[in-house]
Amino acid sequence: MYRVDTVAESDRRARIGKTAGRAFWFRLHSAIGANLAFVLAFLCATGTLAVFAWEIDWLAKPEMRAEIATPRDDTDWTRVVAAAAAAADSEDPGGAIETIETGPSAIFAPTAYVRRADGGLATYYFDPRTGEFQGRSGMLGVKSILRAVHSRLAMSGNNGVLLVSGLSILLLVSLVTAMLFHRKWWRGFVTIPRRGKGARVFWGDAHRMLGAWSLAFGIVMAATGLFYLSEVTIGEAPEFEEAGFPGKAENDEAAAAFPRALATVRAEYPDLSIRRIDWPGRSGAGFVFYGQDGTLLVRPQSNGMGVDIASGEIVFRHSGSKAGLHRRIAEAADPIHMGHWGGYPSRTAWFLFGAMLTGLALSGGVVAAKRAAYGRPGGGGDSPIRWAGRGARRGIAGGVMLLAVALVLIGFNLPNEVAFLS
Repeated sequence: MYRVDTVAESDRRARIGKTAGRAFWFRLHSAIGANLAFVLAFLCATGTLAVFAWEIDWLAKPEMRAEIATPRDDTDWTRVVAAAAAAADSEDPGGAIETIETGPSAIFAPTAYVRRADGGLATYYFDPRTGEFQGRSGMLGVKSILRAVHSRLAMSGNNGVLLVSGLSILLLVSLVTAMLFHRKWWRGFVTIPRRGKGARVFWGDAHRMLGAWSLAFGIVMAATGLFYLSEVTIGEAPEFEEAGFPGKAENDEAAAAFPRALATVRAEYPDLSIRRIDWPGRSGAGFVFYGQDGTLLVRPQSNGMGVDIASGEIVFRHSGSKAGLHRRIAEAADPIHMGHWGGYPSRTAWFLFGAMLTGLALSGGVVAAKRAAYGRPGGGGDSPIRWAGRGARRGIAGGVMLLAVALVLIGFNLPNEVAFLS
């Protein structure tokens, strides 16, 4: 009899412990949601739109469009480089070409970035087949604004990056605590938000459904955000070794030397699919060719070759496949975070999951607001719900204030950003 009572008491205490544990995780999850739901929703929304920001600019700027869709590997670089040198001298006398690169797909015209005599940057666009000059613009666009806002609240330096990437900790905690207090959380995959049972039930169901479907994506976003945070607080990965070039070359001199440099790269690095060319003057009297060589999950800058224009000799060469672990993680962070690793299929998936993560944050804010009303003093429900309800009122007010502060920071810094990009 004593043993039976002891076992029963042990089971009862275990159940109480589990309930108390779930209540703690619930309270932590609710506190984050009430305070930061709308801030996280704002950052998720801007990041989601940034996935296709280049295409939005493409719709707004006819000069960005390739007249005939041309695979990036079929770009006639010799004609584009010659046209860029001529355009820089005629459009911006005294201007210096810095970089020429392809767009994200075949429908984009190659772009040259030119440092104007006044210090600003201009973008030139060229037909990928004929090299014909199609027009110019400033750096200002949907892509530049969205990325500045999303990554650093349009602030200069690392302060904005620190603020934004620091939220990845709370995003990760919010996702993990949801799994800890929601028993059988995976049922959210088949949850259909119920109508006719009140707004609180509908938004609660929607929150669980969006949480299940966006969970893995959210963890990936939080993990890459933590890496960006580590780069600001701990230190960046070692850069690839790139030797400099002596001297300096004018635009026409560089254009005349380009065919030999291109032939050298084609012969010595045949696997390099060129995506970007750094112009002599930016790096001295030499061209630096960047692109993809089949290495998975790296940016084009991971794979490069530098060619001296005077001697035609290769000065350096590196590939992301031979990078150290820290550098390799750094190169993979952007393609994974932005969804560029698999072209339009991965970017479309990232956009859809980003929209779900935005909806998850927004629905969390609505649920917190409903609990604030439902859990008012004298209201019904168990004690964790009442606790969350009472705290949610203060939390929602604090969260709205945080979002207002973020928008004020953006509004304060955006004019400087626009002036710099124009």
